[in-house]
Amino acid sequence: MRRRAKRAGRLIQEEISKIIQRELKDPRIGFVTVTGVDITDDLRYAKVFITVLKRENKKKTLKGLERAKGFIRREIGQRIKMRFTPEIEFRFDEAIEQGAHIEDVLRNIATAKVAKETAKPAEKKKKEGEKPATAEDAEKPAENAEIKKDDEGRK
Repeated sequence: MRRRAKRAGRLIQEEISKIIQRELKDPRIGFVTVTGVDITDDLRYAKVFITVLKRENKKKTLKGLERAKGFIRREIGQRIKMRFTPEIEFRFDEAIEQGAHIEDVLRNIATAKVAKETAKPAEKKKKEGEKPATAEDAEKPAENAEIKKDDEGRK
């Protein structure tokens, strides 16, 4: 994408965000964030990427934006001086959801790793005949140390 197309894309993104937030009164359109705009080098077609706060409202929001597409395009034409006002196509930005999914997978892997590491010392103690440590046992020495400090401070 050329510099001119990138600059036009940023301007269109800002204006569409303002239009959606301030001027559209369609109840189907909830909290929408415009995450990006890909515009062709000839500035005739623009793909507007959006995210929606509630995933359940994706289809309703898209229908509302499709109905308001003409209004949005006209407003962009009035606000931004361009030879042609680009045709607008709304799409959901799947990158946000994919990123959230990857974070969930990594979190699950980390949790499984921690669980596996805490299970290893317990297995060793079972083999040696000792009682495995629990979270309660770990808290008791700290409590005992605090009690001793209080007793020493009073003397």
